[in-house]
Amino acid sequence: MQSHYRRVIMMKSIACRTLTIFLAIISVAALSGCADGKRSRSSMDASRLLRGEPGTLPKFDIPIEVNDRVIAWVEYFQGAGRKRFQLYLERSGRYIPMMRQILKEEGLPQDLVYISLIESGFSPHAYSRAHAAGLWQFIRSTGKMYGLSSDDWVDERRDPYKATRAAARLFRDLYKDYGDWYLAMVGYNAGPGRVKKAISITGSKNFWVMADDRNALRAETRDYVPKFIAAAIIAKMPEKFGFTNIEYHAPLDFDTYLLDSQTDLNVIAKCSNSDIEEIRWLNPHLVGGVTPPSGPTEIRIPKGTSESFGEKYAAIPREERVRIVHHIVKKGDTLSKIAKRYKVSINAVAVANNINRHGHLKRGMTLTIPVKGSVAAAAVAANDSSSSKSSSSTKKMSFHVVRAGETAGAIASKHGVTVSQLKSWNNLNKKAMVRAGQKLKLYVDVRTASSESPASSSPRQSGNASVGVHIVARGDTLGAIASKYGTSVKNLMEINGIDDPSKLRAGQKLSLASRAVSKEVPSSSPSETFAAESVQDVEPSASIPSVASITQNDSSNSESFFTYTIKPGETLGGIANRHKVSTSDLMKWNSIKNPRTLRAGTKIKIKGSSSPVYVGVAKSAPPKQIVVASASPAPEAMAHPTEEKLEVAELTPDLVYNVKSGDTLWGIARMHRVSIADIQRWNNLGDPSSVKPGTKLTIRKN
Repeated sequence: MQSHYRRVIMMKSIACRTLTIFLAIISVAALSGCADGKRSRSSMDASRLLRGEPGTLPKFDIPIEVNDRVIAWVEYFQGAGRKRFQLYLERSGRYIPMMRQILKEEGLPQDLVYISLIESGFSPHAYSRAHAAGLWQFIRSTGKMYGLSSDDWVDERRDPYKATRAAARLFRDLYKDYGDWYLAMVGYNAGPGRVKKAISITGSKNFWVMADDRNALRAETRDYVPKFIAAAIIAKMPEKFGFTNIEYHAPLDFDTYLLDSQTDLNVIAKCSNSDIEEIRWLNPHLVGGVTPPSGPTEIRIPKGTSESFGEKYAAIPREERVRIVHHIVKKGDTLSKIAKRYKVSINAVAVANNINRHGHLKRGMTLTIPVKGSVAAAAVAANDSSSSKSSSSTKKMSFHVVRAGETAGAIASKHGVTVSQLKSWNNLNKKAMVRAGQKLKLYVDVRTASSESPASSSPRQSGNASVGVHIVARGDTLGAIASKYGTSVKNLMEINGIDDPSKLRAGQKLSLASRAVSKEVPSSSPSETFAAESVQDVEPSASIPSVASITQNDSSNSESFFTYTIKPGETLGGIANRHKVSTSDLMKWNSIKNPRTLRAGTKIKIKGSSSPVYVGVAKSAPPKQIVVASASPAPEAMAHPTEEKLEVAELTPDLVYNVKSGDTLWGIARMHRVSIADIQRWNNLGDPSSVKPGTKLTIRKN
């Protein structure tokens, strides 16, 4: 009896446990079903759409097969990858028309354009960890096989036209080998060797069979074909997958121009009235920031600008067409080889990069090459000047706040240092990117030379045939002429009936509308790199203030204060010069500690008459002869060119100047419109290095 009860109890216990397990299984299944139901309604929509009735999908010129792998990629592009995919679709408008035309010419399916979508997102600037570059992501060896060259100046893998032509020919060869577009894609992604190995492992030439075998293909290649199919389907009917309001980029359209000498992209941008970014998108293959030094180079410029570009470009002297060049050190590079390649001296490269001429170069190091017109070249010229007896060098720490769109290379170029130095000073990794708003520390070389450089000692040719007339010389611009005669571009255009300043011709006579004569002034090519605080950013083409911007406080007393409203482009030194007061007085009267904090619209007090001294233009009386300092902008940064101008101080007899931290003799000489040799003579300076912060220098009137 007891054994019977034991059996009953045991059976009940087993039944309970079985029921519990069964209920748990049902619960898990139910929860799983709920989760699947919640996971993605769009997943169900995509599945229904892709597996719907025949004719649901758009037409393709490549066989398209839809399965779970393809649907998974469609769901990804609709979900986590949506933002990027939208960007890729927008970029596609720029390149697809050109790509389709080339594929058609090569006799290939035009839907291969979507390979570029999954390879680079239609970006010619794309660069992978495997060192593949451009719209079609060629590695160097494969690119070379199909005629794409790459060096420090030009990387044809990034040229949209040449790379598309090469990709078409590669696909044609792969299809010829395998007779199947999916296997051709596998060969494009992983190489022909991988296709042969996969066929050997699986015994099949069917991609989907290969994709099911992990030993046959790596994960990226197993996903390559389904990813292509998913991207192509969405790209052909984006609205049905939720991609609306796509702002497609305009198709590539441009003029071409054959340059006869090496030219900086910034110069090309200026001559074509465009910006550096547009020139880079049109010419992504020009990776050095300049055209190659050997032979003519065809460039692409905005549509409709070739005629005006030619006129402006021809007016620029050859030596002014290149602003700065960078060289990335490769295996086997030496200073001697690099100097020989760029046709400069070993010492010039060493000085420009603050390195020992006998030192070892590190692979990947970026060097500034002192080509004509660059900040580095100016520093070298000052250092190597034949008239120089001695020189010294100090380091000045300054800071640069990164602006939106700026790169480390552009910032380094602007301040005359190398990218390696910039990253080292700020503890940045080699591959680290700078961010907008980031504050970077810089140690800028402040050099002093014992005598003036040839650039500052030789007078500039005036080009005047007679008083009040300027004959335009080759390379002249209205801005330079206006600066020379102390007037504005607008004023020159009005006087001479000029509608388009870009159409200035050599030999053309310009009326200056007065009998003012400009004294010969030194050509002020920068020969030093200044600390950031010694340079003030200004708007280009500062104009003479209008009477409306000046308010008279007391007309009866010429020595009383009046209020002046600063206009865009004006500097404190320029205002002081016009009103016959000193910059230091202006700063004292207005409690100004840093002139760079002043902005257009700021009101300042000025002592004396409210009538400024107009240079070059007068209605009631001829103006006095005034020496106008030439304020040539520093060489422009590669990414975001800015125009910079040094403050000009009032010239007074025996002015005493108190040397500040970061000052150089060259900078002080330029500020006061005198030569370095004059300052040395007036102050009995035998050794320029004796000039330290706090030193008082006598500045005399010429």
